[in-house]
Amino acid sequence: MPPVMIAQPNLEGNFVFLVSDEVNAISDFEKLSLSISKVSLHLGGDEERKIEFTPEVQMVDLTDLQGNRAQEIWRGDVPEGEYIKVFLEISQVTGILWDSGEEVDIKLPSSKLQISKPFRVESGELTNFVYDLTVIKAGKSGQYILKPQIDQSGADQDFVKVEPEGQPEDNGESKGKPQKPGKPGDAEGPEGGKLTLEILGKDIKDMGPGDSVTLHVSFGDKDVEGAKIWVNDEEQDVNTGEYGTIVIYIPEDADALSVKAVWGEFNGGLQIKFKRE
Repeated sequence: MPPVMIAQPNLEGNFVFLVSDEVNAISDFEKLSLSISKVSLHLGGDEERKIEFTPEVQMVDLTDLQGNRAQEIWRGDVPEGEYIKVFLEISQVTGILWDSGEEVDIKLPSSKLQISKPFRVESGELTNFVYDLTVIKAGKSGQYILKPQIDQSGADQDFVKVEPEGQPEDNGESKGKPQKPGKPGDAEGPEGGKLTLEILGKDIKDMGPGDSVTLHVSFGDKDVEGAKIWVNDEEQDVNTGEYGTIVIYIPEDADALSVKAVWGEFNGGLQIKFKRE
């Protein structure tokens, strides 16, 4: 067993740990709360060491943390060096469905979730590590499963910091939970009635064939639920969810990404051309 070091919180520390949610089936939930009991960081090298800490914020609601929104749960000092694994220990998960208000079971692969994604911490620099989770619905069984999302996790992720409930956001505006979806005709949209399409949580320069990305569709200042989506002329099996989001997959052989959204009488598009090496 590797030696264990207990890290202490420190507002001036060199390491910040945040939690976020990659949008999949999260739109099914009014609330999806996690109780996080412990975080473990594993240093590489000849003698592996484990750094443990108890989050200062132990309860998070993933419905507040969709896309690139992330909540800080711990800040402090950890030893500098190359880290190779991160473990998140979850003691409880509670999911409340939007439609019925029913509480449903959320399965975990293990009570200790693991991400193996190397990153480096320097003593004189601040490292922000985003641990991304996603809830998926398992086919015909209807069972919900919560698991780590390695592509959207790491110390190199762009994020919008979300403060715990009752505290202001970093930018001084109170964003709160993403807006409940609109329906066609709910409100006047922008001139010309065009839908706006954008990619969440990933830079366009980092995208390429075979990747999965989260698409957000809006109309004016409202999220759009129920928009039909085409990716490179292929209609998707599902529409945008509660907050106007849908996970799409870029075809393996694609030279470009062409996305079209249709919502009632309105439509919009997004075109991205990939750079080849």
